[in-house]
Amino acid sequence: MAMFKRYTGLTVLWALMAGSAFAMPPAEDTKARALLTRIETARDVSFIRNGSEYTAANAAEFLRRKCARDWDRLASARAFISTCASQSSTSGKPYLIKLAGAAPRPSAEVLGEWLDVIEHNTK
Repeated sequence: MAMFKRYTGLTVLWALMAGSAFAMPPAEDTKARALLTRIETARDVSFIRNGSEYTAANAAEFLRRKCARDWDRLASARAFISTCASQSSTSGKPYLIKLAGAAPRPSAEVLGEWLDVIEHNTK
């Protein structure tokens, strides 16, 4: 019984250490959250998911919910884009962003450009 408790304690400790080893660094977390805010406040933008158009605020809320469970496993803001914000996990179809007066583009491209601006402004 004592042996079981010892291994259980070690297992819990290892799990906690492993979880923190994969947590997004604070600077990356800040950039990913800034990107979500940028999505949420975008003007004249439509987000297209599985053929349906959504407002920027709806898209940001969807991405927050979609990624909430895995947030601590993401390594960076770019991982947020590639893991959560680039394609449907159910259909595999890429998400698209339609900027005012332009044709829809893959969200990974647009969000990558927006992240470039965020990164440039934080230097």
